[in-house]
Amino acid sequence: MIWATNRQMACSEWFEMVSAGADDQLSEEESSRLHDHLATCQQCTELFETFAIEHRRLRFRAPADHDPLVTNLLQERQTDRSASLLGFKARTLVGAVGVIAAVGALVSAIHFAQQSTPASSPKLDAAVRIDARKHTFDNSEVTVTTGQSVEWRNSGELTHHIVRTGEDGASDTVLAPGHSYHATFTQPGVYRFWCMIHEGMQGTVTVDL
Repeated sequence: MIWATNRQMACSEWFEMVSAGADDQLSEEESSRLHDHLATCQQCTELFETFAIEHRRLRFRAPADHDPLVTNLLQERQTDRSASLLGFKARTLVGAVGVIAAVGALVSAIHFAQQSTPASSPKLDAAVRIDARKHTFDNSEVTVTTGQSVEWRNSGELTHHIVRTGEDGASDTVLAPGHSYHATFTQPGVYRFWCMIHEGMQGTVTVDL
């Protein structure tokens, strides 16, 4: 695959490269170029996060014993994103004959990505920090006491989609590189968390009195 190297590409021309990067299909040199571009382009960064979720969803295997609340959440996310992605692909196809339509598809994808809560949650004094690097959590079994907070931090270069169970059911967030997500546990119990994108990334939070 040959990429333009002698000029600054418009965002619409990064579509294919962003998609291939989200699917881990770039060479080392191409990945480096894409990484440099994402560092300065928020629009392409949000598009990359969207593609990463959709391209890798087939690899996801949820824990077999998750409760109905988690099942409902996953089904809702799947339905919403499938519908949004179909619309996005249709607009992108039309956009192949003109930059204006392609930019319109980019705006649609950005709007969808924002609905998945990619931003960092408010910073709290967490009792435990769990770092996500590549396809693993460095601390997959943690223990806290009631009222304490847990921080999930994306310390790698891949986007993760974290789902966790809690006192009020299941919740999820898209965790971009360098971002954090905090949760405070007020009820004793054992709560599960995992990444919807990367198979095998899962763990537990045990909350004691």
